[in-house]
Amino acid sequence: MSPELLRCPPTDEDPIWGLRDRLELLSNFLEFIGIITFLLGVCNEFIAPAKAKKPKKKANLSPDEVKTIELLDKLNETVRDSIKVLSEIFENLPEYTYTSTLEEEFSRLSLEKYQNPVEQKLKNGRQDMITDIENILKTKEKYLKSLIH
Repeated sequence: MSPELLRCPPTDEDPIWGLRDRLELLSNFLEFIGIITFLLGVCNEFIAPAKAKKPKKKANLSPDEVKTIELLDKLNETVRDSIKVLSEIFENLPEYTYTSTLEEEFSRLSLEKYQNPVEQKLKNGRQDMITDIENILKTKEKYLKSLIH
């Protein structure tokens, strides 16, 4: 995933729809990372008995087992690299500014009397979401590191 995919849309496009598309892409990517992390954990459990039986000297693993371990480690490394890229994207995520404020939209809709705590809650919610995702990615990366053979 490249950082360009999560950048703010150009001003001539519908900015809300563009952000929606980017959030959907992000959601799909995070779901993919979660599924792959789970599958790597399951695969690790399947090969764990072979690892647990190792005496002090190198265990006699079949060529298939050796190849499987190598491929799982390579997939693990690829997923961790993807997590690093995504973490960098979140660290450098640009602040999106809307062309109008919520108050302006409320006045356009004749809702001036409405008390407006919503805008700040949305801004805080965005930052909370980013923080939560960063923490989830760090946890997944730490777990994946524990699976390396």
